[in-house]
Amino acid sequence: FVLALNYKQMELYHSLPFFFHILGLSLRMSRDSWCSSLGLILKTAVVVLGTFFIIWGPFIIEWPAALDVLFRLFPVGRGLFEDKVANIWCALNVIVKLKEILTPAQLLKITFFVTVSSVLPSNIHLLLRPTRKTFLLALINTSLGFFLFSFQVHEKSILLVAVPVMLHFGDDPFFCFWFLIISSFSMIPLILKDQLGLAFCGTLGFYSVAVGIMFPQVLQTWRYLGGSRVRQTSGRIAFWGSMFGAIFLAFACAFVSPPGKYPDLFPLLVSVYSCAHFLGFLIYFNVKQILGTG
Repeated sequence: FVLALNYKQMELYHSLPFFFHILGLSLRMSRDSWCSSLGLILKTAVVVLGTFFIIWGPFIIEWPAALDVLFRLFPVGRGLFEDKVANIWCALNVIVKLKEILTPAQLLKITFFVTVSSVLPSNIHLLLRPTRKTFLLALINTSLGFFLFSFQVHEKSILLVAVPVMLHFGDDPFFCFWFLIISSFSMIPLILKDQLGLAFCGTLGFYSVAVGIMFPQVLQTWRYLGGSRVRQTSGRIAFWGSMFGAIFLAFACAFVSPPGKYPDLFPLLVSVYSCAHFLGFLIYFNVKQILGTG
């Protein structure tokens, strides 16, 4: 994990749950033996710090080189976001031109504060209840919080959220399936730019059929959601409305020419549409973690 973190700053999306999970397990051991707890913490710290030293040792000798590597890992000079990424800052930029009224330093501070605020409840809960299920949900919530609110986010960063969602699929197939469809859809402008539209449709179709066979309850939303008839109906409308909206926007991106005055209209609509979904999923998975796992 330390090697991955030093390879690309995006692995920070997963770093806090790892830290709080290990710390939570160590503190839980302290009920039986403070020595065992302290020993585990020290061994973990030695491994982490030792690995960092091995990686950074050659660069620290020449400090300017270390700074170059650090700026490569954290490319803050690229700006708040790239292209039409489906996060909150790109969506807000439609109404308020943040890059024009705030300096990069101010944006960096704001995004840091908002990101930490969004992921802290999930990780504090993980610290208190360091179980496998809580760990996976904290990975989802933290990585999604980083994607939505952090500085310098790329469209493909949503895949870092998709990884823990796939690991959680067996425990919550309906919402995980829904999330994975929308996360794939959010990259439609990038996929079309790389001329991978046909491959995308084929792969997504195969995935949907495979899930329908292995988890038939996923497509039977009224059975999965349970509860009252109103809840079943609203859940069905929300899911299928979401799917048809995504199909419509994907079709528009691929085949409809945008107005000359707004050449990025459809990619921006995809971004805002996906961002709204991700905010909903962030609320859902946080509630599921904190209330559903005790």
